[in-house]
Amino acid sequence: MAKDRGIQFEEERVFPLEQAKDALFQKMEHFWNTVSLYRNTHWHRIEILVESCHLLTWLFNQSHPQKIYWKQRDDSWEIAGVGKCIEFLPDSTGDFGPVLEKIQYFFENAQSSCRIFGGFAFSEWGCDELWENFGWSRFWIPEVELGRDGDRYFIACNIRISADEDLQKQKQDWHRRLETLCFDLTARPGPLPIVLRRVDVPDQQQWKELISQLLVNFQRNRLNKVVLSRKSEVHLSEPINPISLLWQLHSTSTNRYVFFFQPEADIAFWGLSPERLYARTNSHLFSEAIAGTRVRGGNPEDDARLSLELLQSDKERFEHEQVIRSLRQSFAHLCTKIKDSQEVTILKLPHLQHLYWTIEGELKSGLNDAHILHELHPTPAVGGFPKNNALEFLKQREPIRRGWFAAPVGWISPTKAEFAVAIRSALIRKDKLFLYAGAGIVPGSDADREWAELENKIAPLWNLITPKRI
Repeated sequence: MAKDRGIQFEEERVFPLEQAKDALFQKMEHFWNTVSLYRNTHWHRIEILVESCHLLTWLFNQSHPQKIYWKQRDDSWEIAGVGKCIEFLPDSTGDFGPVLEKIQYFFENAQSSCRIFGGFAFSEWGCDELWENFGWSRFWIPEVELGRDGDRYFIACNIRISADEDLQKQKQDWHRRLETLCFDLTARPGPLPIVLRRVDVPDQQQWKELISQLLVNFQRNRLNKVVLSRKSEVHLSEPINPISLLWQLHSTSTNRYVFFFQPEADIAFWGLSPERLYARTNSHLFSEAIAGTRVRGGNPEDDARLSLELLQSDKERFEHEQVIRSLRQSFAHLCTKIKDSQEVTILKLPHLQHLYWTIEGELKSGLNDAHILHELHPTPAVGGFPKNNALEFLKQREPIRRGWFAAPVGWISPTKAEFAVAIRSALIRKDKLFLYAGAGIVPGSDADREWAELENKIAPLWNLITPKRI
């Protein structure tokens, strides 16, 4: 990661992790002794290189109540962060623009190339008391980051200078922050709590009734597809460190974004999502259609058979085609020079496989990330089609509030932005774990089969916490 508005050092020494704190103190002391040279910028970044280490283990060992973690789907880079250097909150709900305008204003004035992490709720009506710590939107820059960019590891301190506060006090505050950092990574997550009970909302009978209502709407030609979601509330024998589950599942994150947002102690939303909402580099926009599901086979022959079954399924192809159709319409509004992959292929994940298709183009002049999010979210893969009709059905009939589930989560920098769709995800609140999953319902859907798909989607986490089924 490039240094920006920070102190430039002559040597690129790589420190063992156990020496990182002393090295940071030295760099920090140098910074505060020369801070008057930079005071007009208000924003600085101090960075050192360190030897390779396991980021989630480092994050597990930190005592700070606010934490984030992000790993790119292609595994090119990852960030673990603690604290909030700067936070960006919305002034109202239901509009992507205001918080993104605050972020853009920051980039223009701070001249920073750092990444800002966060997300949005699924809809303006989509949050209940479970999601009160997240709200419609939250983005922030961590105070301290441990990161990997390719095979390069670094620790960075993001410093915001307050013109209204004594510099000596700010220096002392930062020294206290550094003192709390832990670079002894011998501690590991222990045994997971016992599952006491699980409550599904909707339950299986309510699920069947919802699908029956939907099939009537399909017959009346009001809807082509609706994605129904389920929340599984799991009661644990004791509170759990939110990092623990992600730490144990991280080895299964091939071809998936890994995200973790902990705004307060013992409360976190995290997931391993295969689905990109979009990636933007300057004006170049890229997105993809992922829909339709089969499990992976137990051997290559069985896996190939299931892939062919998925490709030849009329129901799955119809569901996927709704996503493609919606993306083509959205890109026509957003872009010029549009290209797509023409053919539908298979995206293979460790436990599941999906139909896959891509599209890209050049963003029209005057459009920005707020316009992109408004056009693309929610895709038919998580909402339905037509979009507005599907959302109205969900608002009136879906018995849960999704919060950040199936919503855009990601990061923004001055020239780039990338958002995943927050599926295959869970919310942790102390001794309760909420597992979220959805299934696309189209004409001809079978309620029992769709229920089984929900079980397949939560299986990696459910099997982890229940080695023996309750």
